[in-house]
Amino acid sequence: MSYKTILVHIADDPAGLARVDAAARLAESQRARLVGLATVAQPTPVLVEGSAAAAGIWAEQAAEFEGHARHAADAFLAKMRQRGIEAEARIAGGFEENAGGALALNARYADLTVIGGRDAVATRPLADALIDGALFDSGRAALIVPALGVGATLGARPMVAWDGGAQAARAAREALPFLISAAETRVCVAKTYFGMGRHGEEPGADVARWLSGHGAKVTVEVIDPEGHTIAEALAAAARRSGCDLIVMGGFGHSRLRESIFGGVTSDMVSHPPLPLLLAH
Repeated sequence: MSYKTILVHIADDPAGLARVDAAARLAESQRARLVGLATVAQPTPVLVEGSAAAAGIWAEQAAEFEGHARHAADAFLAKMRQRGIEAEARIAGGFEENAGGALALNARYADLTVIGGRDAVATRPLADALIDGALFDSGRAALIVPALGVGATLGARPMVAWDGGAQAARAAREALPFLISAAETRVCVAKTYFGMGRHGEEPGADVARWLSGHGAKVTVEVIDPEGHTIAEALAAAARRSGCDLIVMGGFGHSRLRESIFGGVTSDMVSHPPLPLLLAH
């Protein structure tokens, strides 16, 4: 099992270049076709009736954003040619709030979508639009790459953050190309989720058995946040074990509830401690 088509959000900034490098490395290891999507994503203008000057400024701004997108697309194709990776580039126009829909439309024809977290995209509205489109509207999983990119490896030692929920189950399924080829897959279960009717007598045992059936080499770890948030505890466990990827369900609560109260996913995507493979 492998990823045959990978979609990556491209941009002409350092975080965008790091994201493209991560996607290219994954495409090389999976022998996949890579599709780069540049979003024009102009900030939505504040309309002022009868303001011809403002209209001129908006037009200039639109041309500037389109220029950045075209530059990113051209640079992406040049780099992929150098690396011998089959690739194509696409440009989606429009305002920031439309970027998520454009990403979702293209992601439906890929096996995995590579995007940045909130620390790796130009503006918070654009970051949230892309995350929303990738997780909720595409029907696909998303690999979220930190602003600094990935380390020497990606997916050689993944950690599955297992809470027994439907989102976690889907994320683990979508991550199988990583999990079955990894030197070790750690299943991490937080005591916070015990007693929710999601686990058997031994939390983590059933998912470990399922993954082992696919050929994954699995180790189960139970963690106690002990006064820390679950996101902090997961990040600490991943670093302690030398993991290079965290696999987890995305937004188990409603988006409205997450936006008001926060949550594990929201904490993680704000400043990803490692690359994250998320599915909703």
